[in-house]
Amino acid sequence: MIRPVYGYNMPDFKVACTLQRIFGAKNMASLRCYGLNSNEASFWIAYQQQKPIAGITLQNGVAAISSNGTIDTDELLDFCKQNNVKEIESCLEDIEKIYKRGIGEKDSSWFMEYLKKETPTNYIEMKSCHDLKDMFDVLQKSHPFYQEHYTFETWSKDVAKRTAANESEEYILEIDGEIIGCGSVGAIDEEVATVSSIAVVPEKRCHGYGSGITMFITKRILELGRKPVLIAGYDEVAELYVKLGFDKCGKWGELYL
Repeated sequence: MIRPVYGYNMPDFKVACTLQRIFGAKNMASLRCYGLNSNEASFWIAYQQQKPIAGITLQNGVAAISSNGTIDTDELLDFCKQNNVKEIESCLEDIEKIYKRGIGEKDSSWFMEYLKKETPTNYIEMKSCHDLKDMFDVLQKSHPFYQEHYTFETWSKDVAKRTAANESEEYILEIDGEIIGCGSVGAIDEEVATVSSIAVVPEKRCHGYGSGITMFITKRILELGRKPVLIAGYDEVAELYVKLGFDKCGKWGELYL
């Protein structure tokens, strides 16, 4: 059974968000930013025998799920139909169960975590981003996903809200007066924070900038006393993160309905 989050069952949502730490951190950060009465995001709990087994954030047609892989597939599909969900993000087990029914288009890669304790030294110094348009321009040039799924208005509104709530930090990389890369500290919770929005404009790639940005964000997360975690976009990128000191800690998936 999937139920909305109210004040009385908030502890259950928090428990559900510990079942998958990375999506769980993102879901808790969204809850702190938007609250339970928002028209822009809603929050849900999946139960099995009265125990919370998944926490769900629904925003802009995307259901982000922190799950142990046991959420009931029929219930999840009914939920998605009732709420006009266009995309599901969850652990790969949940995604595979739907995909095997011939539903949607699937993508997957790795959850990753940085287990080293020492502060990285192989980073490139970055500047705080004071104009989100600069960062969005880099992301759009670098990632087709941002070209296809985001406008500056919707993206910047969400990022500004998270930054104001101290749930994210945005940075840009400027070389010789030109902004060529970006990265962010995102989804900060009690234990982890995500390495997010890593991008380098295409004409400046293969010069080590992406690695330097990643390690700057990793260093910043360690300074905050959190464990750096990330979601690799695809397997080839995951292998690059392994070389930087990240370990694979599970498979994630997304399904386009």
